[in-house]
Amino acid sequence: MCFRERLKDLINRNRESIFDFELREFSDWIIENRRNIPKLYRYVPANYYSIRGLETQTIYLSEIGKMNDIFEGLSGHIDAKTQADFTGLSDLVYIKSFAESFDNMLLWGTYADNFSGLCIEYDLRDMSSHPGYYAHLFPVVYQQERYATNHCLHFAITELSEMKKNPDSCDLEFLRDIISMFLIKSNHWMHEEEWRLIVPYVYMHLEWSEGGVFEDNEDPRLYSISDQTIDFPYASAVYMGPLIQPMQKHHIVQICKKLGICVYESKPSATKFRLSYSEIQHNS
Repeated sequence: MCFRERLKDLINRNRESIFDFELREFSDWIIENRRNIPKLYRYVPANYYSIRGLETQTIYLSEIGKMNDIFEGLSGHIDAKTQADFTGLSDLVYIKSFAESFDNMLLWGTYADNFSGLCIEYDLRDMSSHPGYYAHLFPVVYQQERYATNHCLHFAITELSEMKKNPDSCDLEFLRDIISMFLIKSNHWMHEEEWRLIVPYVYMHLEWSEGGVFEDNEDPRLYSISDQTIDFPYASAVYMGPLIQPMQKHHIVQICKKLGICVYESKPSATKFRLSYSEIQHNS
């Protein structure tokens, strides 16, 4: 079952704009088929923050302005103002990225500190302890060209600035419909097979109340993430890079033993351009 292709079909049918309610329908379909969600992976350096996040079973959602793709949010045609200055993304949305493979050499080199970090596996087929997370989980769609769209990045940045001053003075409806702007990337990134937890600023920083913050009926799941650091007790395995330092390796093994998580060490394959993995057994 290809979640990415289904989302791509939705986008292709609605090139000018993908609205929030349409993505909610897609999220409902993901929930119905959650048992088929692939294992997802995070490649990270073996630093204090990554190891502490593993130990506390939390993840940190980064501001979109800190991502490494210069075209983030520019999935549609952009106006002259945005083209001249697109540095205002900042915290328009918050994101945590995942990949579909633990054995991607490019990702090991790029995100896991040149093979000295680790890759954490997550099983998101049952997030019953945080069911609202499904409303924020999407695969990324890759394509060659950007679309003509009604979603204007410059307008979104301007409205977010106004909202921070006075929530009643801006177009909150528009700010909640911007998720699709961050679900389309260039084919150059296809090797990442990315999925994203993505939360717009308005959902993280405005509280949901009965009847909805807006005039129409809203889904409380959209307000299920209210902080950049969130509980995420879904790690199911850890793969350590072949160049990881012994002290870090020992610490990670002890954490995985305590949490009951499978942990693997790796080394270069003797015959192929890939890594060879072996499980470290937890001795009682």
